[in-house]
Amino acid sequence: MKVVLMVAEKPSLAQNLANILSNGKCSTTKGSNGACSVHEWNGTFKNEPVRFRMTSVCGHVMSLDFTGKYNNWDKVDPVELFSCPTEKKEAMPRLKMPAFLGMEARGCDYLVLWLDCDKEGENICFELDVHKAVFPKVGDNAPLGRLKPRMGDKGPEKGIEIQIRGIENLYTESELEGDMWRIYDYVTRHFIATLCRDCRYLCTTATFQIGTETFSYSGNTLVDAGYTEVMHWQAFGKDEFVPVLKVDDVLKAHDHRLVECQTSPPDYLTEAEVITLMEKHGIGTDASIPVHINNICQRNYVAVGNGRKLIPTNLGIVLVHGYQKIDPELVLPTMRSAVEEQLNLIAVGRADFQAVLSHTTEIFRRKFQYFVRSIEAMDQLFEVNFSSLKASGKALSRCGKCRRYMRYIQAKPARLHCSHCDDTYALPQNGTVRIYRELKCPLDDFELLSWSSGHRGKSFPLCPYCYNHPPFRDMKKGFGCNSCTHPTCAYGVNSTGVSGCVECEAGVLVLDPAAPRWKLACNRHFRLIRVEKHRAVTSRGGAMSRGRGRMRGARPRNKQPKDKMAQLAAYFV
Repeated sequence: MKVVLMVAEKPSLAQNLANILSNGKCSTTKGSNGACSVHEWNGTFKNEPVRFRMTSVCGHVMSLDFTGKYNNWDKVDPVELFSCPTEKKEAMPRLKMPAFLGMEARGCDYLVLWLDCDKEGENICFELDVHKAVFPKVGDNAPLGRLKPRMGDKGPEKGIEIQIRGIENLYTESELEGDMWRIYDYVTRHFIATLCRDCRYLCTTATFQIGTETFSYSGNTLVDAGYTEVMHWQAFGKDEFVPVLKVDDVLKAHDHRLVECQTSPPDYLTEAEVITLMEKHGIGTDASIPVHINNICQRNYVAVGNGRKLIPTNLGIVLVHGYQKIDPELVLPTMRSAVEEQLNLIAVGRADFQAVLSHTTEIFRRKFQYFVRSIEAMDQLFEVNFSSLKASGKALSRCGKCRRYMRYIQAKPARLHCSHCDDTYALPQNGTVRIYRELKCPLDDFELLSWSSGHRGKSFPLCPYCYNHPPFRDMKKGFGCNSCTHPTCAYGVNSTGVSGCVECEAGVLVLDPAAPRWKLACNRHFRLIRVEKHRAVTSRGGAMSRGRGRMRGARPRNKQPKDKMAQLAAYFV
């Protein structure tokens, strides 16, 4: 019996499709990657009996990235990135999605992809033998999904993300609540309103003259609410009073005033209005438009105000003014719209992909080079509105290159800046940074720092230079001295490591002798063991204390301190 492999956008959609196609008689097993399920049932395909196997992906299977040597921004000129080679990598290595799909595809005779009927769906199956069929919907309430990434990452949600996710969940959910119910209610009301009567109201306008000036007054009276009975947010409101007048009636003016006022700027755009304008100018797609809006919010170019209005921040305003001063085309919608038009020509076969790619990258490369040469104009605008790194922060530690003090910038992202060398060093976030006993790194002579997440949390020493430029291959960027493999360094893992971590294979429990409580912390994860809490250091037994005085026959005060390292060793043995 032949086997047909079906792949859907997400696990929930695959389950719903399998239940519909098998009439609820499919068998389900967990996939080898632990994230996807496999549903199987017998059926008919192309007039012959087959075994159906339905599964799904979880977002992008592959992603495009630069090769290894181009991923270090400190060693590569950014202009080289316009022409450097790229490679495909697994988007989420922990899911092992290519291996999972390869295993499920063994022995299969047909492949069926459940995609949207758009350019993205056509692009996914471009190199496949396609048996094309168009379905307006899946079952009664589940439109087809698309093999595309989930909108956004974990963390603080933006309104546009919640709406998109809510819409996607409407595909398969049978019970709706929260944002999903609000979206469902909005869509159904909008549909029902299209079948209702028009909203009708009477508009009465009275025109009268005082001297040589002509004035008018208008009022509206509701006649038939029509569709606004369903779409209540567009309801008419209260009737406006208009007096009954006749032509040539003479009225008495009770008050004469000359009011002086100024015009006001237009209101800020809402998310919906921004989306409408982006669609009008051909910027982005249905999937990428919400990502663009979310990005400018996360980068603090705009803030979301009342009524979901996008309010430009000072940073965003200065940035746009800088672009306009150097190259106005960078902030106009025409460039992005032109690129989208070229992509449409490729889709219909009227333009060559490589020619469009070469032409577009060359234009952006030249604009980037011109922007770099004119960057002083941007600096001048930022100096007026923001303080420079040289004037910010407080002196904290000495630079290993020039021996001068570097300034600690507490504003996120926290970092160190050396004004003499004009170097900036990233630091761990969401914690407290202090000088670590005025000690220096034996490799580069930078003064060591100590990062702590609190007296109940993790802390470790770090060298600012090694933290940004790992000295060894097995040491990753963004790790402190507790991961340094220097053989003789007194602060490295070879000197302070105690035992392997019980929760991860690569981690090592490193001693953190921060007073007054010693701790063991994994140098890879936030696994923490409080030494005294776990009774690795025991208290001295004996008679009851008699205050500060020394009991008769007791040992003198100049006794040797307890060997805590020996007790730690005994604890782990």
